[in-house]
Amino acid sequence: MNRIVEKVNFPISKQPKAKRVAAYARVSSGKDEMLHSLSAQISYYSELIQSHPGWLYCGVFSDEAYTGTKDNRTGFQNLISECRSGNIDLIITKSISRFARNTVTLLETVRELKLLGIDVFFICDNCGAKYKRTTSKGKHAWQCKTFLTQGKAFCPSRQIPEEELYRLATEVLELDKFDENILHSKIKNIRAKNNCTLTFYLSGGKEVSKNWVPRSRKNSWTAEMRECARQRALNQKGIV
Repeated sequence: MNRIVEKVNFPISKQPKAKRVAAYARVSSGKDEMLHSLSAQISYYSELIQSHPGWLYCGVFSDEAYTGTKDNRTGFQNLISECRSGNIDLIITKSISRFARNTVTLLETVRELKLLGIDVFFICDNCGAKYKRTTSKGKHAWQCKTFLTQGKAFCPSRQIPEEELYRLATEVLELDKFDENILHSKIKNIRAKNNCTLTFYLSGGKEVSKNWVPRSRKNSWTAEMRECARQRALNQKGIV
């Protein structure tokens, strides 16, 4: 009996194509503190892109001591050249002012990138000015709108429980208890300059910063909640 050998072709599953991502950073002065800011931007973008699943790092393009009104910026032009060559799918930059201050240049560039199928995302650089009240399971909190619409990749801010925000405001205003009317009349704005510092801008021009400690899910439990969880665990094990 002759042996029959039949070739079987197994389908090769296609791996999802990584999105090719680049970033653009710029400072308008060659001073040491501005160059330090540029270095920090480059480090931040490099880490952000390389740590994001599904993204392929394509570099950070940068310019020093150029204003955003010039369209002959070397780093910017190299970035656009790479886009035209089909090597980039997504560009990340800090804000519109970093990308281009000139309205005509900005619109023309974004329009061209859109035609090339390239998206442009602006990193949230002023979270506190964009905080929005959210409600989940009857609890109120404040979260940056950029985080809500684009996710944590584009905004590192934390959610602030409303009771924590009001507690700090009460301390700033030196009140015995929270008063919402006084809050709105005495405080012009509240901004989160980083994850754990809130800056309160008072109507008289004074600025007061307060640190707060984000509560972990475990530390946010009450004694009653802990006891219920303990009893539930014992019941599941058949001990009680």
